[in-house]
Amino acid sequence: MASIQSVFPAIAIVSVIVVAFRGEPVGGAIAPLVGMLIHFVFLLAIAIGAAKMGHLESYHAGRTAAILSCIPGLTPFAFLGIPFGIWSIRLLNDPTVQAAFPDGPTRSRLGGEPDDARESPS
Repeated sequence: MASIQSVFPAIAIVSVIVVAFRGEPVGGAIAPLVGMLIHFVFLLAIAIGAAKMGHLESYHAGRTAAILSCIPGLTPFAFLGIPFGIWSIRLLNDPTVQAAFPDGPTRSRLGGEPDDARESPS
């Protein structure tokens, strides 16, 4: 969702840049441009973090994306972004899910090994 919505701020940003390069005045477009740039960065963080969480690459990026998606106005559809963000946070709090990530809190607490790897076979 975030990657789809990031197209709209990108179009506005490119439009203002094109107008500026033509030499036309863009005085009233600076404040909205800054707001769209900030919004675009947050949307990219959500999209990248969600992808890293989906591929079990980065626990911290996934957690950041889940928290950012809970902020109303950042996701394209608040009625979808907030519940999915809460669901992601709940999943990321599960110790078995944390152990699946290479940088999860369970691994860092255990010295880089999940609970099952530390037990010696009998």
